[in-house]
Amino acid sequence: GGPADVGLSLSKQRGYIVVVAALTGSPAAEAGLSTGDVLISIDGRSTRLLGPWEAARLLRGQPGSKVMLNISAASASGRKDLTLTRRILPSPAPAATLEGDAGVLRLVALREGDARRADQAIASLRRRGATRLLIDLRGCSADALAESIGVASLFVSKGTIVKVMDRYDGDKAYTADGRRLAWDGPVAVLTDAGTAGACEVLAAALRDVRQAPLLGEGTWGRGRVYRLLPLQHGDGVILAVGKYLSPAGKDWNGKGLQPDLELQGTVTAKDDPQRQKALDYLRGMSLAAGRQAA
Repeated sequence: GGPADVGLSLSKQRGYIVVVAALTGSPAAEAGLSTGDVLISIDGRSTRLLGPWEAARLLRGQPGSKVMLNISAASASGRKDLTLTRRILPSPAPAATLEGDAGVLRLVALREGDARRADQAIASLRRRGATRLLIDLRGCSADALAESIGVASLFVSKGTIVKVMDRYDGDKAYTADGRRLAWDGPVAVLTDAGTAGACEVLAAALRDVRQAPLLGEGTWGRGRVYRLLPLQHGDGVILAVGKYLSPAGKDWNGKGLQPDLELQGTVTAKDDPQRQKALDYLRGMSLAAGRQAA
């Protein structure tokens, strides 16, 4: 499709393409698209006959070109047209902010090298006096399994991070990759319906192995393992061949990870009260308990 994009992570539900998450700062997010919005058509082409991969390709193009979407918003009735201008989107890096004694590690995606960048962000928070850490995974949708294992290994020195049931390669367990432990204090994870894929792997591992509570809302539920099966003439079939399981053996595909404490709100709300409530909960957690869990 081209090097420019509008910043949407997509899935398929009830016959149509649906938004899993809109990348912060992208044309899609700026236009108000969010988790659960249904794309009825892309440039006049119905999404009923499209898979997520093909729909994502149609959304890409040359910088400055436009794409017209007909959408049914999750938060409103009826349909509306939106015209988005494609642009080159920078890879969002892990962001670290400090609020009192609590650090916030914000991950909006997981891309190659993000485990190393997350390590650097956590080190920065420690130097600035953070004694507690909130990992904000709202709207984090990714397929980079290796990076999710790498980030989890910053909190878990050994043990299983994720189990994979694969009908082709057999069942296997991926363990912590042995990198230096970056954080041993209290930690909590903030999720929402836009938390999907490898970001769910990270959340499930931190809850099962590190006893980190999940706060916020239930995740998307994309726990499938995909394989590309080549066909003749350059075609192919993307087939789900397995699924992920948490270290405790729990399956979240199609139903998501449910929070230990439900907190309503959105990442775009003014002053982000959902995050503030999560920080309040985190401040009530025992420092000793956090170190014991590590």
